[in-house]
Amino acid sequence: HDVEISSDGKYAYVPLFGSNNVQKIDVGTDQVIGNANMGPVTTGGWSNGGWSLIALSPKDTSIMVSGYNNPGYLININTTSMAINNKLSIYTGHTGTMLGPFGYPHGIASNASFDTFITAMQYGNTIMKYTFNSSKGFYNKYFSVDKLTPNITSPSDSFSPNPHQVLMAPDFSKYFVSCQGTNKLVVFDAHTDSIMATINVGAVPQEMDIYPARNWLFLACMEDGETTHAGARGTVYVIDYVSMAIVGKIYGDFFQPHDVAVDAQDGLLYVVSTNYSPGGPPPHHVTYCGSRAGWYSVFDLNTWAPVNNKRYEMTFDPYAITARFK
Repeated sequence: HDVEISSDGKYAYVPLFGSNNVQKIDVGTDQVIGNANMGPVTTGGWSNGGWSLIALSPKDTSIMVSGYNNPGYLININTTSMAINNKLSIYTGHTGTMLGPFGYPHGIASNASFDTFITAMQYGNTIMKYTFNSSKGFYNKYFSVDKLTPNITSPSDSFSPNPHQVLMAPDFSKYFVSCQGTNKLVVFDAHTDSIMATINVGAVPQEMDIYPARNWLFLACMEDGETTHAGARGTVYVIDYVSMAIVGKIYGDFFQPHDVAVDAQDGLLYVVSTNYSPGGPPPHHVTYCGSRAGWYSVFDLNTWAPVNNKRYEMTFDPYAITARFK
């Protein structure tokens, strides 16, 4: 469901949505070298924890992983041993850290010291802030992305903002929440948790990445209308995260783009198209798991022009992408 790369470019961390595992991969050898068995925290009859998104600590010492269930999980894992750190985790039955409603946690962002986190509850209008700061002890609070009463709903809710991803600004002054139900990007002050701006974007905004050299935030809008490329669906919005103004919109040979990856080292932007819904382009080759393959496209990071007109086909429903070297 996600892939995150360590700051030295040596390791990838991958949560497996349909199993009880979070894996550590040596990207130099393409070998799985570590695994966290999440089975001990998947209680209540679930066969898996729906492991979704990862926040990586600044010094690569641990990761926080969201478990997309109801009630959900937020699990801290030591990256050296791949052992679960119970004192920095939240899950049902973990005495002292399970407070209030807690359904379908998804996107995660952290502060600089990696002891305070923001998590989006996928359905409804709610995000949660929680801390393990030793001077304050554990606490959490809920607030909404639309200034209404916080409310956590269910996957059948297609009317609420339904916050999807949370991304922290490089200077930790603000964070961004993509709201797939209302097609908005909500910007919060990271110190006061008050809403600074609400930006109208394309349909069904999903994942984001940041290019600090130009103050650009790239946001994949999965179902946005597209007329410049025949049969395409989806766009990438470009937002100045300092001024909070839309500075551009990337049209491409996309079909339901879900994630973007900034490669500042090579000056490239990668956009991954899931090609998930019926009616999408047929693949050149049927994948082992059937259905239609998705692909990624490559753009010049500064001009937003395609590097070439190729589709780099992948497996069915490619969902997440990241760059090894930032």
